Amino acid sequence: MAATDAQPFPIKNKAFRVVFPLLDADGDLVTGATTPDSEISKDQGTFVDCTNEMTEIATTSGVYYLDLTATEMNADCVVIIAKSATAGMKTTVMTIYPIDLKEPTGVPAYGAGGAGLEEILAWIMALQRNKLTQTSTTSTLRNDADSGTIATSTIADDGTTLTRGEWA
Repeated sequence: MAATDAQPFPIKNKAFRVVFPLLDADGDLVTGATTPDSEISKDQGTFVDCTNEMTEIATTSGVYYLDLTATEMNADCVVIIAKSATAGMKTTVMTIYPIDLKEPTGVPAYGAGGAGLEEILAWIMALQRNKLTQTSTTSTLRNDADSGTIATSTIADDGTTLTRGEWA
């Protein structure tokens, strides 16, 4: 993505790039939209101008993108209206439900009544992003600020096979 801080799926409080077509009354793509106007409503509040304006991909594709800031994505429901002064163009409405990924405080529970998608994604992100230390007997996953431990796992090495136990 060109927006260096944008995420590939909508996360609450994280920048996000939404890609969409602009169509006319016949359903044809609208190229070269004039006087673009992108507006946002957060949690069914009043529509206000977006920080950025929609931009057409290439010059005559009829497909546009809009970079939303982290502040604009700080809501449970984000609604975007994309319109322009181009004659015959229909207003495009997009509804986004950002996922609220909180830093995990421990290993997600599995099985019946276990973790939801958000908790599992947060766990995977922590495993991929956060500091991971390892001694000869223990792997330790640190929190984002590196000020505490999220989880640990035992390590055993018999000289042939290295085994990591479940995270706890």
